[in-house]
Amino acid sequence: MELKFPVNAIFLDLGWTLLYPKSGDWMLSEPTKEILEAHGFAELPEEKVKHAFTTAHKFLIADHHVETVEKEYLQFRRFYEIISDLLPELMLTSIELDKMAQAKVYSDELYGLFDDTVETLEYLSKKYKLGVISDTWPAVERWLKKNNIHHYFSSFTFSCFLGYFKPDRRMYEHALTSLGVSPEESVFVDDFSMNLEGAASVGIQPIWIKAKPNLFEENALAGAHGEDIDDKFVSIDRISDLMKLL
Repeated sequence: MELKFPVNAIFLDLGWTLLYPKSGDWMLSEPTKEILEAHGFAELPEEKVKHAFTTAHKFLIADHHVETVEKEYLQFRRFYEIISDLLPELMLTSIELDKMAQAKVYSDELYGLFDDTVETLEYLSKKYKLGVISDTWPAVERWLKKNNIHHYFSSFTFSCFLGYFKPDRRMYEHALTSLGVSPEESVFVDDFSMNLEGAASVGIQPIWIKAKPNLFEENALAGAHGEDIDDKFVSIDRISDLMKLL
């Protein structure tokens, strides 16, 4: 598949596109992992752990209209409480649950930028309109500003402010309206095939980024296979490849 030119606008996902979780898990910061490990988390049955996290995730998804960091904290406090209730063997204390939620919401050490993120944004921002389309929570805005990449973007479409996730077409429509561009002149970079299909459904050209370590496994769980995605979408290995592609 080839891109159609001209391209005047670029929409970017955040996770596994520009940044990554330092702990390897978006929901478990290093402090949270340390607390869990101290309580024997690694010895728990895998299926029981999976059930606990799946149930807690359903709680987050059920009410995703989260406009403040304060509500984000309360949501993640409940998220970890649900996990604790379903894994009573851990015997987590209320103070420990507080620390886990605080680390998730208020820590500035959760994410790391890929080593080519800044130079790529610096280059692209001089030639294209840039926007973000991300499934995320309010605190990420503070993180983007603290790490000096917020100013490269002219629009932000965050799921938490809208109350729905990709690939809901309203996410992409909001992004197009916010940036003031047409889908035909736009591209969207994401690591998840379902999100790329959502962008394509409104006319935005999708670009698949392969920087995520377990990328093929997660896409396969969603019913997509690596070779199929390669045939369907233009792909890049890392964000700096955009400078050569466009």
